Amino acid sequence: RVTAQDGAALAVEGPTPLLRTRAWRAGDVEIQDLASQRVGDGVPLGSGRFVWDCCAGAGGKTLQLWARLDGRGAIHASDVSPSRLVSLRKRLQRVDGRNVRVWPWDGKGPPALPPEVAARGGFDTVLLDAPCSGSGTWRRKPDARLRSVPSSLGRWSQRQGDLLVAAAATVRPGGALVYATCSVFVEENEAVVAAFLANRPGWSLEQEQLHGAPDADADTLYGAVLRREVR
Repeated sequence: RVTAQDGAALAVEGPTPLLRTRAWRAGDVEIQDLASQRVGDGVPLGSGRFVWDCCAGAGGKTLQLWARLDGRGAIHASDVSPSRLVSLRKRLQRVDGRNVRVWPWDGKGPPALPPEVAARGGFDTVLLDAPCSGSGTWRRKPDARLRSVPSSLGRWSQRQGDLLVAAAATVRPGGALVYATCSVFVEENEAVVAAFLANRPGWSLEQEQLHGAPDADADTLYGAVLRREVR
């Protein structure tokens, strides 16, 4: 049974695993949590944009952005994990994602910009889906809550703040920076954004929102859209 959700999302129920369907093998559909899709839908895009998904993981949101651009722009996808980038490349091959460039990034400061991006003064849009406590996934991973250490939130937020500063340095004037986590904690979400804005004149917050549970059958993700001013 297939039920339409908001946007391009479909909820699928039935005995056949989606990975065995003809639609998945043909690259017509991807598996992605609804809240994650909502964050991806909120990433500002436009024709001809240069986009960087800097903590892409295995590429769920990369593929979503690729589909939204529909060949009218270029996406760069990075991650610190070589194995995740291998998985991302395999997923791109299945959908023939030729306008996606994949390269490693360790997060220890801004990367060297590709020449075509440097010529524009930076990326038009950067998505930072930051590593976090994963508390937004506790709905489907209740045992993870038992392994969570409250004292680790400070370590997570420090890392998130450092990544946000590094990612921001690659955004062109007038461009957008989207900060996202799969966390429910203010310390990893609103507080990280507020600290960034307090120390970075020339940036403004356009919107921020929690997506998913309990309003939807989904994880809980936080997303904030920041804008670099043109001076």
